[in-house]
Amino acid sequence: MKIYHGSSRKLKVLRPRQATGIKKAKDRQIAVYATHKKERAIVITLIHLKGIRGGCELRKINKEVGGIIYGGWPTQKDFYLYELPKKTFSKIDSWQWISKEEVRPLKVERLEVKDYLYLLKKGSKIREKEISRKSQKV
Repeated sequence: MKIYHGSSRKLKVLRPRQATGIKKAKDRQIAVYATHKKERAIVITLIHLKGIRGGCELRKINKEVGGIIYGGWPTQKDFYLYELPKKTFSKIDSWQWISKEEVRPLKVERLEVKDYLYLLKKGSKIREKEISRKSQKV
């Protein structure tokens, strides 16, 4: 099984960082996060690109994989998807893996944002306000 991590920047080494804006403690560790679900890694990267003021991943809504954008739209032309070695990773739930150590990618792919825009939807103003209120309570 392969595991993936996405980034808006090309990096030689992925370093553990504090995850933010998430309520569950397991999702806020200082770690390199990865997933064995390639499309999910892409979506999570897309909703964090330059030009986006807020977004969230669709989870189990009609079994779709995708993201909702609340404010803005990606202004970057490309992003990077890393295939990572599983050696230092441990599984924390059904789809996430973490490494508390620095990780050197096995493979780096440069992907064009335009090829993955089908995974994004613009959110409603009502939902945008709801997300904003929830994120302020975190």
